[in-house]
Amino acid sequence: MDHKVLYGLEGAAYYGPARIQSEWINANVDAAANKYNFNGWYVHASCLLFGGKQRFNTAEGEFTQPSRGRKWGDIELAVRYDYLNLNNKDVYGGAGENFTFGINYWINNSVKVVLNYQYSNNDRYANGKGKLLTGHDADGKPTGDYTKIVEAKGKGGVSYHMMGLRFEINF
Repeated sequence: MDHKVLYGLEGAAYYGPARIQSEWINANVDAAANKYNFNGWYVHASCLLFGGKQRFNTAEGEFTQPSRGRKWGDIELAVRYDYLNLNNKDVYGGAGENFTFGINYWINNSVKVVLNYQYSNNDRYANGKGKLLTGHDADGKPTGDYTKIVEAKGKGGVSYHMMGLRFEINF
């Protein structure tokens, strides 16, 4: 590698119970005679349902625990989309996208319970350096070698659904 240039853009806004934030990042890599471009981005939006207000820590440039709308806490609905592409020319690092829907229960300023549903869609090159099965070969056997994958639509890759539950305590 001769050199690389990383750059990006991020933004956030909030009003009362609602917030939105997004970020885009790009990497240009100059390696010998080849130039590569890799990129990714996300957008996240959420809203408190019971009168709470979003708070932003300007010193650290991030959202922090919101004020709750009720004595018992508040509930926040959230949605997020993210995309990453590490494929370019003869480099096949994989590409994928995630759709996430969440419900956050803010009990107090220190305790939060998070329930997330996520759908992930990865291409045939997101194969863990050949260790993950991302398609089927000509004999119908599962394979992680993207050069041997044959699919009806020629796509391959792995898509899956998942649920996550997290209990968070902030000090």
